[in-house]
Amino acid sequence: MAPGPVPLYLGDRPPPNRMRAVVFGDEDLQNWKALVDQAFKYQMPFNNLPIWKQIIYVIVIVALAYFIYKIFKDLLKAVQSILSAIVSLISALIAMLPQIVLVGLIAFGGAWVIATLNPSWMPQVLVGGKSG
Repeated sequence: MAPGPVPLYLGDRPPPNRMRAVVFGDEDLQNWKALVDQAFKYQMPFNNLPIWKQIIYVIVIVALAYFIYKIFKDLLKAVQSILSAIVSLISALIAMLPQIVLVGLIAFGGAWVIATLNPSWMPQVLVGGKSG
């Protein structure tokens, strides 16, 4: 029996093109396509609108542009705060590096002394553990 088709993606998640099918069913995709088609069918030349509709249209566009600008400005502040926090974390970790190295050296030195040092000048009770 011949093996089945070799999958192009060997991860534990479905590939990106299959994820869309999981999130949006066929009916949902058809609804979105119909909505976009209706939006594009509603195009009217700006010059054919009455003047009051043109004014409202311009006001809506200006309001949208203003609020999108504010959103991006606030988003930029948030990104700056996140990057500042990451830089602070990294600088704190770098500042702790000498202490971490010192702790490692003390632990390594202590383990080396315990494993290799057998002083002859110490009393037998301390070196051998028992007298006698």
